[in-house]
Amino acid sequence: MSLLYNTRKDGSSVLFIDGDLQFDTRDEAVYHESLVFPALSVLQKRRPPQATFKGLILGGGDGLVAREMLKSNCFDNIMVAEYDASVVALTRAKLSQLSNNSFADPRIDLQIGDCRNFIDYAIADGAQFDLIIADLTVPQSLDAASLHSINFYEKIGQILKHDSVFATNALSPTKYPDAYWCIYNSIRSAKIYPRPYRIAMPSFQAEGYGPDWGFFLASPAPIGKSEIGVDFEFPESNTQLKNAEQMQRLFHFPTFIAARRELSLPAGANSDILLHYLSKANEENVAHQTDWNSLDFSIDATAIPRVDLGDQVLPHDVCTLLKESIDKDTVFEQIIDLMPSLQRDQTKEMVGAFLLNPARFLQAIDLPALIDRLIARAEELPRKLLAELKELRIKLEELAGDYERLLQLGLKVVTIATLVVIVGNLLSPDAVYGKGSSGGGTYGTFASDAHGFSQLSHTKMDVSSSEPELATGMGFRSRQASSMCLDETGTAYPTRSYRYYGGYRSRYYYGRHRYVSSEKRDAGDARRRLETSHGVFRLSPEADVLEDGRVAIQLTDAAYLFLEPDATTVIDSQTGEPIMDLSADPAQLWRISKELSRQKTGIVNSLAGKQEWINWVDWLGFMPWRDDDLTEMKNLFDMSDRLSAAQKRLNSDSSTPPPLFTPPVADAIEVINTIWLMPDGRSVFVWLPENKFAYMNGTNWYSDPQLTKPITTPAFSPKFKNVVKGLLLKENKEQDSTKQSLMRDLNYAQADMTSLQRDKADYQACSSDTGMGENVDYGSTQIPLGQAIIKTDNDIALTTQRIKILQDQVEALPKEAQLRTKVLEQFKD
Repeated sequence: MSLLYNTRKDGSSVLFIDGDLQFDTRDEAVYHESLVFPALSVLQKRRPPQATFKGLILGGGDGLVAREMLKSNCFDNIMVAEYDASVVALTRAKLSQLSNNSFADPRIDLQIGDCRNFIDYAIADGAQFDLIIADLTVPQSLDAASLHSINFYEKIGQILKHDSVFATNALSPTKYPDAYWCIYNSIRSAKIYPRPYRIAMPSFQAEGYGPDWGFFLASPAPIGKSEIGVDFEFPESNTQLKNAEQMQRLFHFPTFIAARRELSLPAGANSDILLHYLSKANEENVAHQTDWNSLDFSIDATAIPRVDLGDQVLPHDVCTLLKESIDKDTVFEQIIDLMPSLQRDQTKEMVGAFLLNPARFLQAIDLPALIDRLIARAEELPRKLLAELKELRIKLEELAGDYERLLQLGLKVVTIATLVVIVGNLLSPDAVYGKGSSGGGTYGTFASDAHGFSQLSHTKMDVSSSEPELATGMGFRSRQASSMCLDETGTAYPTRSYRYYGGYRSRYYYGRHRYVSSEKRDAGDARRRLETSHGVFRLSPEADVLEDGRVAIQLTDAAYLFLEPDATTVIDSQTGEPIMDLSADPAQLWRISKELSRQKTGIVNSLAGKQEWINWVDWLGFMPWRDDDLTEMKNLFDMSDRLSAAQKRLNSDSSTPPPLFTPPVADAIEVINTIWLMPDGRSVFVWLPENKFAYMNGTNWYSDPQLTKPITTPAFSPKFKNVVKGLLLKENKEQDSTKQSLMRDLNYAQADMTSLQRDKADYQACSSDTGMGENVDYGSTQIPLGQAIIKTDNDIALTTQRIKILQDQVEALPKEAQLRTKVLEQFKD
């Protein structure tokens, strides 16, 4: 067991055990009061006023549960069964003040060892307790999960008197509803009647454990509503729970979450169903809803689902089939047929490893979730495999635990399940075993395009169809958020500075493409001044929204773009001087406006979610991080206003996209919006404001592609040539990764074509033996042979088209590279 105890600059401290947060001093009282006092209030309501109690704490080596229990004078003895002596040593060394030196109290009897052994000894001795509190860590192994099994709770029941009370911590009912209700039904199955309740824990939410934290209050004698908090003398030192009304509000849940208890299986001996449920997180935050009350009934009339004995995730019959009845070579050949692009030797090894112990593989993954991840990457998968995956996903929903019917699907199911693990591991290794991912925000389709620049600066950029992200990062909670650069998720990035000249006509001194030296402009306009602004919102890897709502896009280290409705200006990053005004691209402005809208929606949703959180927990009167929550709300609100200002500034609110810029001539190659390489390599074409254009050969500017009509006025900045050079050199540097990406897509398409052609040959062979109306396999369904041939011909036509496009792009790469090199020769100093 590993311990990490850390003290912050503000004096608060945290304890992690095996990587899981044990407590945060800023809100640990919320947790420990909620764990102890509902149970104590029931016990005192049931016993005579002067009665004394014998208590038992399972876990609780930090002394904080003991601290709360010792606030009552009713206990003459409290036994603490802590597994790890190092936790107790830490408590005595560093937590004595926090725990009120509880372990020094003579009423405490501290025992070191496995609590299960202690319970067995108590049962053998006939010992019983009035109050038992279990404060155990979240299970991460089958052994730890057994502490939430029916067998364990039955033993708890043996050391409780009929009117005794048991309370245990659990999990977040909102984030892990199936796991939470699995514990609930396990307690019910042990004939101890539980009452579920929960509390808001800011520190747990910040660590990703969920927006609430759940507990159970239980007893061999059903607990009535009138017993909870009524006539209870709440300790004056309590920081949160002050009265019965507050205490009883802990028992409110969202109906959506409460309904899941009807399906969550209780855990029998050797069951790992709880671990399986813990791999299935619910991402819908409904914690603020309180429309179901667990105190509204005397005994829960909902039927307890069947007990899981270790055969729910992968039944014994399935394990037997996979281990004994499936030939490795048969599975391998079917996998290669579905996905020919896999390397045969490596795939055969992986198939063998999978079939050697399939239970170990399949029990460790969430198969439906993994299939969903693979389907989401449809473009990277052959058509036939994609059809099989979709069919299996439907079957998993239809069968819903009916494994006899699942077995009837036979080898096909085994093959696809094997392939899901293999391909999932190749495409996204962490996803196979449910590890998730971490890191910064997402940028929709803006990550990078085939040319290495942000797609915001290209006509080829698609509008992102992804859902708005929620701000789950900590950036918006910072009081320094206004001086940080955050993305839609709240992840902070290094701030980029943008220098420019302002003070001219209430907008930039950029509106004409004529270049004038700074000395002349300074002399001509005393209002002209150099200003510096900072990116406060990271719209994409290269694009920022500035403090006043302007949008800037990084081109190179030496230059960036400012976007305005009437012109796009190239600016010198070092001096702030305008280098060139380019034509505004309405299609580009529209796409950026749509992306601003999408990301602003995520900000607004985050703001609403934070308000719901505050509304839910505010009634407690205990908000250790209320100031941080209010700061986060203000920062989200301010950011939403900035994104609205950016949208308004772009002035592109059409419901339909404007037409894309077209190349000036056939075979011209786009560098960024409005800048194209002419196919003869002699010049660069530039769209200018007011629908004008010019050609530059690195030395002079011309009004015609033949470079026979020089432009003498207005003059253009000589720095523009260096900007174009920088862009071309950047693309040359990244051309290898571009080729690798295209080749990967081409290999997938060609493998898909091989599979389609094999299918067509099989269909044609069948047509000579049977009628065209005979049903045949098409993907995972059966359709008439004639329809299968037509559909396959259509698939072949589409795949042929895709292969042609990819081949053309691959073949064009050397030509583009040669063209860039030729233009760079023209641009030599």
